[in-house]
Parts: sequence; C-alpha cells; structure tokens
Amino acid sequence: MTSEPQPGPLPSWLTARLFAIVLLGIAAAGFVAGYFDWPWPPALDRLFDDFYANVVSEVLSIALTVLIIDALNDRRRLAEQREEQAANMALQADLAADTRGQITTFLKDQQAELDRRERQALINQLSSTVPGFAAEALRLLKHHNWAGDDPNQLVSEALTSGGDFERAELANIDLSGQGQAGARLVRANLHQAQLERVNLRDARLEWADLADAHLNSADLIRAQLLGADLRRASLERALMTWANLAEAKLAEADLSGADLNGA
Repeated sequence: MTSEPQPGPLPSWLTARLFAIVLLGIAAAGFVAGYFDWPWPPALDRLFDDFYANVVSEVLSIALTVLIIDALNDRRRLAEQREEQAANMALQADLAADTRGQITTFLKDQQAELDRRERQALINQLSSTVPGFAAEALRLLKHHNWAGDDPNQLVSEALTSGGDFERAELANIDLSGQGQAGARLVRANLHQAQLERVNLRDARLEWADLADAHLNSADLIRAQLLGADLRRASLERALMTWANLAEAKLAEADLSGADLNGA
C-alpha cells in the first residue's frame, strides 16, 4: 500500500504579506473595473453600496487581517530570535565559565604537583654534605611554609643523615633528646635552642651562636666549640670531656655539674 504524497513546503517567495498585497491589488482592480462598467455618468451611490460594500470590504478585511497576522508573526519571530540569541549567549557564558574553571583547576593541580616536587627536592637537599646547601634549603622551606607541622623533625633527620648545616638559621629549634653525633653546625644560629640531652658528641660547632641555649645533660664529648657563643647558656650536667672551648664565650653560662675534664 503506497502512501499518498505529502505536499511540499511553500516556495520561499510566497509569503503572507505578498498574499495580502495581491488581495489588495485584486480589490483595487475590481473596484476600478466595476467603476468603468457602470453607465456614464456612474451611479456612485449604487456602486459603493453594491460592490464596495460587498466585495471590496471583504477583500480589504482579509488583506488587513493577513497583514496584521503577518506583523504579529514577525514580532513573534523577532522575540524568538532574541530569546535564542540570549540562550546562545548564556550557553556560551556557561561554557566559558566551565572552561575557565577547568583551566584554573588544571593549573592549580599542576602548581600543586610542582610545589610538591620542589618541596621534596628541598627536603632531600637538607641532607647535603656541601656546606651551605642545607641552610639554603631550610630557608626556602620556611619561606614557602613547606616545613610542615614539625620542622624540628626534618632538621633532626637531616642531621642524622649527615647534612651540613653550616650557617643555618636554627634559632629556637627543639632537638631535645635527639641523637646528632658528629653534626656539622659551623656558624649556625642556635640562639635559645632547646638541646637538652641531645647527643652532639664530636659535633662541629665552631663559631656557632648558642647564646641562651638549653644544653642541660647534653653530650658534647669532643665537640668542637671553637669561638662558640655560649653566653647565658644552660650547661648543667653537660658532658664536655675533651671539648674544644678555645675562644668560646662562656659569660654567665651555667656549668653546674658539667664534666669539663680535658676541655
């Protein structure tokens, strides 16, 4: 069973406005033709009564109706176009915002990964045996707030691994009870450091700033303290056998019970 052919779309030139104009033309032509068909002189009253009132008015009303409908359709189309444009603009804005968000997230993730790698590299550098490298790594870790919740532990582990902390800024650090035998802390700033019971046997502390440091019961056997600043340092019961205290500043240092045999 074959289906009946469906009517195709109207030609693009056949619009409601054109149809209305044609109707107006027909009405005008009919009016003119009817006018000249009447005997001369024409009976205008009858012409208007019979023809204009019945035919022309109908055609005109149809034409005007079509024009009004076409104008309303134009307004509707314009409104739809504006709505479509607004929707497209909103969609583009949403897409742009999503894209910006994705790019921002990607860049943040990339930066976080770079920061993680750089932080780990600096932590590894803390164990460097090259003088000054560990001190610079520590400075950068503090500068970027990457030292974590327990920077003391980072330094302790690095010292245990043989890191050379020459000239490092370690003021107020707490290494109490840690084992740092042989630590290299030449010219390090250990002002007010908490070093009670710390193992600094054979440590290199030449010209280090240990003023006001707490070294009670610390193991400083054979420690090199040449020129170290130990003013007001607390060294109660410290083991300082054979420690090198040449040129060390000991003003107001508390050496109660300290073992200075051979120092």
